[in-house]
Amino acid sequence: MPGENDAVIVDQQSLMENDTILLTESTAVSRITWINTQPSVLDLSGNTLRMNSKLTISDEDMRVVGGGVLRFTSAETGVINL
Repeated sequence: MPGENDAVIVDQQSLMENDTILLTESTAVSRITWINTQPSVLDLSGNTLRMNSKLTISDEDMRVVGGGVLRFTSAETGVINL
């Protein structure tokens, strides 16, 4: 499981079509870059995923499921573009 100082990169080498990343416990990471070109899922399984710096998603077929919480924490002021 990555830690709060780790950057997570999800790309077409990481996941195949319709693959799921299952979060088995609450955790924090520095940042996530999700650039997979296939439909894929992040299943929070009721857990909390905290990002301390940045979240980049460039995949229109990425879904977040599982009823958990995405929490963004940073000392910097920023903008969320949806």
